[in-house]
Amino acid sequence: MERLAGWRAMGLGHAVGIVTGASWGFSWSLARLIAPRLAPCSALLLVARSVAVLEQLEGELCVHGLPANLASDDGPQRLVKVTWELRRDGPMERLLLVNNAGERTVPRHTLDTPGCK
Repeated sequence: MERLAGWRAMGLGHAVGIVTGASWGFSWSLARLIAPRLAPCSALLLVARSVAVLEQLEGELCVHGLPANLASDDGPQRLVKVTWELRRDGPMERLLLVNNAGERTVPRHTLDTPGCK
């Protein structure tokens, strides 16, 4: 329990954070943990294909949302451009990257495992 209290109190300083795959699961939860720990003038950029979820998170957490498919030709370029624009607001102590974008597929071998259907 003491460790959890320390994690909550920890600040991340002036940073630019990028969380991909932010519309569900691990990335969605992590965005909610990171956002309140950033110092003023920091920026958290959430990247996902779901515009509706990004808009919801933008309103709740005061973060920036970028609807993008990182598997497309222009997705990574848009991500770099927006990140660079966010960074120009001042010096940065940290760059945080959580790259968790991907397909929500179930591996074929798990379908053959009892109890995993």
